[in-house]
Amino acid sequence: MANPKLEDSYRNLLLKSQLSGETEAAREGRERREHPRIHVDAADIQVDTDSWIFVINLSISGIAFYSNSQFTLGQQVTISHDTGDSVKAKVVEANPEGEDAASLVGQYRICCQFDDPSEGMAFLLGIKESEEKKFGENLS
Repeated sequence: MANPKLEDSYRNLLLKSQLSGETEAAREGRERREHPRIHVDAADIQVDTDSWIFVINLSISGIAFYSNSQFTLGQQVTISHDTGDSVKAKVVEANPEGEDAASLVGQYRICCQFDDPSEGMAFLLGIKESEEKKFGENLS
């Protein structure tokens, strides 16, 4: 990643997220993302497929969400935010959630990998900045 200012902002976000408990532990035995997952306000994020989604978490390298629609492995999607920011991604996992009490019954768990982690970093920072303005938190 070539932008030192962006990287500094990301490091600050990670530290704050870890201290506030907004980061999510890796899924045991199934970890694929190399970057920490961070919880975000899911209401402002959309996928270009017109599917309903509920975001589970986001990192600079990918996103996980529940959807009411099935996605196919390798499918290219665009993830966007109400700020106008967007990032291209590829579906790397698409599983029905079944009857698990912790899941959204009848929904699918979708995991996507961003095409460019630098764009993923900018996307994540833009979302957290928007949340700061929306909820009045100081993220820096």
